[in-house]
Amino acid sequence: MTRREQKRATKQLNKIAQILSEDEKLELERAQNDVLKESVRFQELETERWLETLRESRSVLRERFPYVYDASIESEHTFITVDGLKRCLPINSTHTIRETYEEVYVPAGDRSQIKGVHQINIENFDEV
Repeated sequence: MTRREQKRATKQLNKIAQILSEDEKLELERAQNDVLKESVRFQELETERWLETLRESRSVLRERFPYVYDASIESEHTFITVDGLKRCLPINSTHTIRETYEEVYVPAGDRSQIKGVHQINIENFDEV
């Protein structure tokens, strides 16, 4: 339910509550509390199901067969899926799946390889 719909529903509920007697107001309040408890229970169940899927999706070691070459097992790279796209992390990076979040560690690049690159100053660029 969007914020606008919630405001509209609250406004309508307040109009109805003004018309009701004291007993009816108490009954309405009890019903609201029951709905609130039910929504909290539903959120807890959804959270539990989400955590259960995280536990199930832990990386499982693939079975290694003799005389079968699997490039993804043999490679030193770590593959992860982000937003439905498969990404390859550099060597020495780690991907850890926790109960409530995923942690990706990517070490800083080696700056010694950058020394041989010819750099161009911004002043030397053509004007736009």
